[in-house]
Amino acid sequence: MSEIYEIADAVAAALNDADFNGAPLSFEAVRVYLPLQREELLIADPGSGGPEPTVLVAPHGDDIEPLHRDDRAEDIEIGVGVYQKLTATTDPTALAGNTILDPLLQFCRNLALVFGPNTDQGDVQTAGDGVWIKTKYSPLYDWAALKDKRIFLAVIKFTFRQQTT
Repeated sequence: MSEIYEIADAVAAALNDADFNGAPLSFEAVRVYLPLQREELLIADPGSGGPEPTVLVAPHGDDIEPLHRDDRAEDIEIGVGVYQKLTATTDPTALAGNTILDPLLQFCRNLALVFGPNTDQGDVQTAGDGVWIKTKYSPLYDWAALKDKRIFLAVIKFTFRQQTT
């Protein structure tokens, strides 16, 4: 049985190893414990966003339930945060802003589709000893961060189940 942080490490590794069919955005997924700290850094230093999105992977939750007398199942949730500071000239309320935001939204969708059956990456259904059971990607991005801080912020949550016997 994998530890939660090992599953998070495996998620980061799978994202880094994924081939997105020539997607124009490069990145390196990094496992952390406080992904929102990165958002605070972006707000404090508007130039720190860099040319590529920041992808942070963090353990998010663990639901444990009994199955039988000596067995239990754990649903481990791993959050993947995608942050990109927009330039001062990128207006998310204008048609021209779509040329920057459309690729970011597609990039997040590609990340969300890494795990599961018959993905572009093949049949990737495990991270460590956890077996993928669902991906949650709603809302697609944080409207307030985009409007008020010019930060594209999306959170994708993968849930993996592991069972003890």
